[in-house]
Amino acid sequence: PGDEVKGATYLDKESSAKESAHKDQYEFYSGTSMAAPNFCGAEAIALSEHLGDDTYRKLLHARMMSTAVPMVENKGIANSGLRSPRSQGSGMVNLNRALTSSVVLEGKDLGSDKGNGKAKICLYNSSDIAEGKLNLSFLTHNDSASAIEYVATTYVYRPDLVTLDEEKYPEFAGKVFQSTNNHLIAEVNNDVTVNPGDDSVTLPEYTIPSLELDAIDENFPNGCAIEGFVVLTPKANAEEPELSIPYLG
Repeated sequence: PGDEVKGATYLDKESSAKESAHKDQYEFYSGTSMAAPNFCGAEAIALSEHLGDDTYRKLLHARMMSTAVPMVENKGIANSGLRSPRSQGSGMVNLNRALTSSVVLEGKDLGSDKGNGKAKICLYNSSDIAEGKLNLSFLTHNDSASAIEYVATTYVYRPDLVTLDEEKYPEFAGKVFQSTNNHLIAEVNNDVTVNPGDDSVTLPEYTIPSLELDAIDENFPNGCAIEGFVVLTPKANAEEPELSIPYLG
């Protein structure tokens, strides 16, 4: 989506020298016009390091996605939750992570163990999700000769609820709406070992608490998204970056 991408700006010639001295000539802008050239440039740099490597090229999207940094909902608030994958995708591109990570995460095609070429888990409207059961699995590609141990933290979210200012919107007094922000259901940790070569990881099934399921039934009669990220933090290897893969159902 290209949210708050830092880019160089021109120096306003009409500004005074004093005003210009306080400008670092960089600004933050949002939109696909900012995201596209930054992402394409980052992919081009990564690809230039591995020209002629077809395997690297085929997993390039997955590499860029699994090494991206998920953004938080409110940067100025401590312990703010992660922004919805529906609004940020995989997060902010991190070229250094992409170039240094030995491991790439990849989602699977629906109903198979074949990779989808991207670091995302598509749960769709499955029977498991309808019953509040979260089953997450993904492929791993480890270029190193050693197994790497991670702590896999699964963030489970549903949409939050919001009410409008009754003075400004009296016609909506007492009404509850779905928020663009998310409500954290759970934060679940599991130990994961990524073996050398191509492998897969299946996390233990997580069941959404009945209290949360009741809240969903009450406030979202047509259902709602269950989404989040699985964040892999290396246990010991400081040279390996943190990885993540979003999911949506």
